[in-house]
Amino acid sequence: MQPGEENEPASATWHRDANPAYRLAFGVGLLVFAGSFLAGLGEAIRVLGAPPVAVDATALGRALVAQGDYSRAFGEFRLAGMIDPVGYPSPPELAYPAPSHPNAAGLLAQAGRAARQRPGDAAAHLQLGRALMLTGAYADSVRSLERALDLDPELPRLHASLGRAQLLAGSALPAERAFREALTRESRQPALHDDLGFALYQLGRLEEAAEAFERGRELREKQTRAPGAGS
Repeated sequence: MQPGEENEPASATWHRDANPAYRLAFGVGLLVFAGSFLAGLGEAIRVLGAPPVAVDATALGRALVAQGDYSRAFGEFRLAGMIDPVGYPSPPELAYPAPSHPNAAGLLAQAGRAARQRPGDAAAHLQLGRALMLTGAYADSVRSLERALDLDPELPRLHASLGRAQLLAGSALPAERAFREALTRESRQPALHDDLGFALYQLGRLEEAAEAFERGRELREKQTRAPGAGS
């Protein structure tokens, strides 16, 4: 069993292990469309006549998550029957991604010293909250970021960081409020719309989550097409 398979609906009878055409679809897709995994997979499944509800939607959704395209992934998972507020459990691929850093312990030690030396400095508590988040100490991260909020509610990126810590700590409702506050300051940040989508998804508000993910995708595409993008 592959990771995440236990979350697939029992009605998905055309299972990847039950039909060798699935593996052939991957092979054809990768060989014919070497420059685009998603296009190759979709075209190979179309040519082989595979049913569109079970395997292709699940596989495409997982590939889209790997690319950070949560809007289209959300749609594919819904098509596969993997997202249903009263039915199947949530796909593990749509768990909120936790941040990490190879030197998280060093960053935490540095930020802790700065916060102790400058207890009235909101920026120092912001950095400490971010460092705590990297180590998985989400409740402590929330407390440090709330301290920064008390000191300077207008500090850039503070509301976004607080929302992320709250969401990782399992508090989706305050995270939604923090992300919405952050979006009043940085409305054209695609990642913030994705963050809001994750909070709404955890709250079971699927249509609103889909809209937030789609807004993030639209902004990302616009920024990619903008003159000078990627140069």
